[in-house]
Amino acid sequence: MINQKANLNYYLVNYQVNRMNNEIYRAVKSIDPNKLTPEDKFELLEIFKITRNDLVRNQIAILLADAGFKEAVPEILKKIGEKGMISKNGTLVFTVGGLISQKNIVQIVRIICEQEYEARLMAFEIIKNLRPSLTPKSIKNALTVLASYKKDLHAKNHPFAENSTLHFIEETIAILEDDPILKLE
Repeated sequence: MINQKANLNYYLVNYQVNRMNNEIYRAVKSIDPNKLTPEDKFELLEIFKITRNDLVRNQIAILLADAGFKEAVPEILKKIGEKGMISKNGTLVFTVGGLISQKNIVQIVRIICEQEYEARLMAFEIIKNLRPSLTPKSIKNALTVLASYKKDLHAKNHPFAENSTLHFIEETIAILEDDPILKLE
């Protein structure tokens, strides 16, 4: 009888938590990013940092990106790198794509080297889009990080296959080393 009560209480608590998360998600989804004040954006960023609900977190990241809130980039990048987020961060990487600048290039390169396929693909697209505006110093820093990861993967006999980490590293190196000015000559 005690186990049945415990199971029922567990079920009821989980049901209430799920209902609450669904309501929070719906509330966040209904917000117009164009009507957010700076204070609203910072409050949403605080919720983003503490929520354990992936759906709510992703929706807040999308909302902050749509609002052009560049101040969210460090926190989103920090969240992407957290333990336990490795298979849950494709949307987060996507959201920083329109907000990111070359000062974050090394962090985006690390996503290519450390994360799973969806996040790597999004980070690769960010690099491709940023490439024309990158300074030689940013490119050099990114290539240094890529070379280090590539060396480590070769030392571990990491397989080179399409869409593998090593494949993405090679493709990113090719994009960064591509100099359109040299091609015109």
